[in-house]
Amino acid sequence: MRLSREALSAQRGADKETQQPRISPWKYIGPFTATASAPFAEVFPPERALVFDTTYNALRWTDHPEWRDGQVTSLGSDTMCAHYLYRTIHVPRDTAFALSLGSDDGITVWLNGQNVLAHNIDRGANADQERLTVSLHAGLNTLLVKINNHFGPSGFFFAVEDTDMRLLWENVHRDFPDLISRREMEWEIADSIWATEWLPGDVQPLAIRYADNANCETFAESHALGIKARTARTLSDLSEIQEAYLVFKEAELAEIVLTPKAPAAPHINWPRSVGARPGHPFLFTIPISGERPITVRASGLPRRLSLDPASGIITGRADTPGKYTVSLSVSNPRGKTRGTLTIVIGPTIALTPPLGWNSWNCFASAVDDQRVRRAADAMSSSGLSQHGWSYVNIDDCWEIKPGSTDPVLSGEPRNSNGMINTNAKFPDMHALSDYIHAKGLKMGIYSSPGPLTCAGYVASYNHEIDDARQYASWGIDYLKYDWCSYNQIAKDRSLPELQKPYTVMRTALDAVPRDIAYSLCQYGMGNVWEWGAKVGGNSWRTTGDIEDAWESMSGIGFSQAGHETYAGPGHWNDPDMLVIGKVGWGPTLHPTRLTPNEQYTHISLWCLLSSPLLIGCDMTQMDDFTLGLLTNDEVIAVNQDPLGKQARRVSQQGDLEVWAKEMEDGSYAAGLFNRGRWKKDVTVRWVDLGLKGRHLVRDLWRQKDLGRFDAAFSEAVPRHGVVLIRISDK
Repeated sequence: MRLSREALSAQRGADKETQQPRISPWKYIGPFTATASAPFAEVFPPERALVFDTTYNALRWTDHPEWRDGQVTSLGSDTMCAHYLYRTIHVPRDTAFALSLGSDDGITVWLNGQNVLAHNIDRGANADQERLTVSLHAGLNTLLVKINNHFGPSGFFFAVEDTDMRLLWENVHRDFPDLISRREMEWEIADSIWATEWLPGDVQPLAIRYADNANCETFAESHALGIKARTARTLSDLSEIQEAYLVFKEAELAEIVLTPKAPAAPHINWPRSVGARPGHPFLFTIPISGERPITVRASGLPRRLSLDPASGIITGRADTPGKYTVSLSVSNPRGKTRGTLTIVIGPTIALTPPLGWNSWNCFASAVDDQRVRRAADAMSSSGLSQHGWSYVNIDDCWEIKPGSTDPVLSGEPRNSNGMINTNAKFPDMHALSDYIHAKGLKMGIYSSPGPLTCAGYVASYNHEIDDARQYASWGIDYLKYDWCSYNQIAKDRSLPELQKPYTVMRTALDAVPRDIAYSLCQYGMGNVWEWGAKVGGNSWRTTGDIEDAWESMSGIGFSQAGHETYAGPGHWNDPDMLVIGKVGWGPTLHPTRLTPNEQYTHISLWCLLSSPLLIGCDMTQMDDFTLGLLTNDEVIAVNQDPLGKQARRVSQQGDLEVWAKEMEDGSYAAGLFNRGRWKKDVTVRWVDLGLKGRHLVRDLWRQKDLGRFDAAFSEAVPRHGVVLIRISDK
C-alpha cells in the first residue's frame, strides 16, 4: 500500500501540469417546462444551439460562481422540467478526466457537442451516482449538462475525480486481496486525505488531513494529535499520525452487536395490540421468537377468528365490536411461555406504529415482482417476522409510465372500467399479494393524488374510488399516498387545498371492505401533524426525504420536538424510513454511510418517537449488525408500547439531549443522545420526568439492569451516539 502511494507521489511530481486544469464557473438556464410528460426526452433550445445572449420565454443564462464542486446544489422544486448547466474545461494536453456526477432526477451530458451520458432515472441527487471518464483534447473543452426533474426538489452533484487515485484504487483491488488494505484506502479516499493539492515532501499537509479526520473520542486527544500534525516533518511523523487516524477510524466504524442472542425457548414479542374493523379480513402473525417448531394456543379470540397453532397466524373476519384480551400459550422443545394479546374490533386500525419494509431506499425504480417476493422471503427467513415486522411495501414504479418507449413500462394506464393496470414488472399483483399473505405478512402499495407519481407513473387523480377498489381486490393492506404531481392540481398551499386530496382518498378507502393503513406523504406541508388524523391518516410524513447521512438523519429526527401532542394509537408522526443496512435508491447498493453509533441513534430515536419503522435496505443482504438493530425486542417494545405516547425532549444542553417517553406500565423510556463531536456525559434527571425517589435503570440495547439510582442517571455517550434506558420502580 505505502509503496503504491510513493509511486503516485513521484508521478505527481513529474507530471504536475496535467493536474492543473482550468475549469470555468457554471452557467445555468432553466427551468424549461415540459410540454409532454417526459422532460428527459424533450429537446429544449440549449440542446439545439448554445447562444448565451438569447432569452427563451424570459429565461436567460446566468453565471453561478457560488456553486461549488463536490457538493449537491439545489435547482429548486419546479416540476416536469429540465435545467441546463454549462462550463468549459481547459487542459494543456490531451488527457482523461474522471467525473463523479449525481442528479435529481435524470441526467444527460454532452462533451464538445457529443453525447457521452444519458440516464433517465428517478432519484435524489447524491455523489457518485454516475462515474464517467471522458477524454479531453488539449485546449478548450465544453461541457453541457441537462438535469430533468419530474416532481419534488431537484439538484445536481459534480466533482472532478483524481484519475490517478481512481487508477490506484483499481490497482489496490487488483493487487491487494486483503480487506484491511482496501478498507484503509477507502477511508482515506472518503476523507479526501490524498487530494490533489500535494507534492512529494508535503508531510505536514497530509499529517494535518489525517489529524483533522481522526474522530478522536475526546477533545484532549484531538488537540494533542493536531499539535503533532502541525509539527510533523518526517515520514516517521506522518506514519505515526496516520496510524492514530486508522486506530480511531476503526474504533468508530466497529460494528458492535449490542443485542443479546435470542434464547431458544419461546418468547412472545411485540406488537401485542392489534386493531381491525368489523367484518373486514383479519391477518395477524403473533410475533414469537425461539427454536422451531412451536405450538401456539389461544383462548378468548373474537368469534370467527381462528389460529394456526403451528405458525401463530390468526385469520378470519370478526363481526362483533369490542376489546378482546386473548390468552396465549406457546411451547417448543426448549420450554413454554404465556402472554396476552389485545385485539380491538372497531373503527381504529394501526393501534401501534406499522413495522415493515419499503422498496424505495434500496431499489427505487428497479423494483419488480421478484425483488418484492425475495423481500418477503427474507423478512420471514431472517426471523424479522418473529419480532413483529410484517409489512412488505412496494413504493413507486409499479404502474404504467406514460410517454415511455420502454415496453416494460409502457401500455394502457387503465382498463375499460377505469381500473389501474400494472407494468410488466408486476405481471400479477393478486398473486404477489397471496404469496406475501401466505407467510403471515402484509402488502403495501404506493400512489399519488395527482395525475402522475413522483417518478412519472400513472397515479390516482379522478380515479380514487377505482384505485381503492383495485387495491382491495388485490389484497393491499397499506397505502403510501405521495403528494407529487398534485402541485399541478392544487390552487395554492392553503389548508383546504392541502387537505382535500387526502380526504378524497380517505372516503374511497372507507368504501371498500378492507383495512388499508393510510400513510399521508406530503413532506410536512401545512403542519400536517396538526390535521393528519382529521383527514383519516394513520400516519403522515413530517419532513422531506431522508438520506443515509448524519446531517439528514439527525436533522430530521431531532426536529420532531413539539409534534408529540398529535401522535397516538391509530395516527402517527412519520419522520421517514430507516437508512441502515445496504441502501442505494436503485439496483446498485452501498453500505449505509451512517456509522454504527449513528445507526443506534437512528433506531433509538425513531422508537422513542413512536414512528412507523420501515426498513429501507435490501433484506437479502442483512448482516448480523443490521439484524441486531432490528431484532432487539426491548427496543422494539418502546416503539410498540400500547399507550402510544411519543417521546418529548426533556432537556438540552448544547449538543447533549434527553428524550423520554411514558410507557403503559408507568415506566419511562429515555434516550441520552450526544450530537456533538466528543464523548461526553449525558444526564437524565428524575425531576424532568416528574419522578421522585429511587428507580431501576435498565440498558435496553444490552438488555441489562444497571442498578437503582436516586434523582438522576448519567452515562458517557460517544459522539453521535445514544444510551437507551428504561426507568421503572421494578
